Amino acid sequence: MALAGRSLAQSWADATATEAELQDATAQFVHLATGVPQRIAPAWLGRARKRLESSERTTAAELASELGLNPRWLAHAYRSFTGEGLNETLRRRRVEHAVQLLRSTDEPIAEIAALAGFCDQSHLNRALRLLTGRTPVQIRAEREQLSQLIAN
Repeated sequence: MALAGRSLAQSWADATATEAELQDATAQFVHLATGVPQRIAPAWLGRARKRLESSERTTAAELASELGLNPRWLAHAYRSFTGEGLNETLRRRRVEHAVQLLRSTDEPIAEIAALAGFCDQSHLNRALRLLTGRTPVQIRAEREQLSQLIAN
């Protein structure tokens, strides 16, 4: 278990790690620690996630059409499997992208907000506080803290 914990910490300290990789590493650690088996994902879920991760804006109806599914069924099934709605996923993805940029670059926060799809820096600040409970400055500071933890 200690090895798994160190591996997870290294993943989180890696500035090049994508949010999807961090999410998978964290999920694997939690499943290992709790002994809860992972469910097998339906075939359409991977395609839906890939589309939601793309930079193109999409709606539930457009996504359902691409997948050949009913929009209401897709929204319900997606929430049932992932625990969050399609719009929540889109919002979370923008926040994750912003966090990745905050951890890996020294770009101004206003520039990161624009790159991540927020209308301005205050919109990014509100979304980050809502979803993570932290500010952009605090997230930037985590990069240094994680590097120190890995060094020890």
